[in-house]
Amino acid sequence: MLADTVASYLRRAAEWLADYWDAAAKGRGTAPNHLFYAGEAIMLAVLASEGIHVGRGEQHQLDVAIRKLPDENPMKAAMLPYEGLTRFATTFRYPTPQGRLKRAEAEEVAGYADAVDKAHQLAVAHYRVDVSSGSNAPAANVQPPRHPP
Repeated sequence: MLADTVASYLRRAAEWLADYWDAAAKGRGTAPNHLFYAGEAIMLAVLASEGIHVGRGEQHQLDVAIRKLPDENPMKAAMLPYEGLTRFATTFRYPTPQGRLKRAEAEEVAGYADAVDKAHQLAVAHYRVDVSSGSNAPAANVQPPRHPP
């Protein structure tokens, strides 16, 4: 079951990353939300492999959840550069009380995009997950990553 969970999180992250790149290319205001959810899915895959649960009160708080990882897990360092995406979980999703839609600066989001993309590539390689569309194969590895001795 853990192998299915890890693989599913990473497949969903791949979908959200593709949605981010598409929305960003078209100048859509939803791009940061897709990027946030991609980063969150990667984080949840790594936390699952560590056996660490994220409670309801910590959902959508990348900064809090990422710091639960042990320092010897190299994914922690890979995900810390995008912990600032937490503010994109809801800030740009709905209109303000005045009925306006906020937009993130494309340059700010693009910096996070590179970090999320890199973390996704590292996680997919470590857990050996086929993220291609239609795949249902479980992760071939569910052991948490560790820095080499």
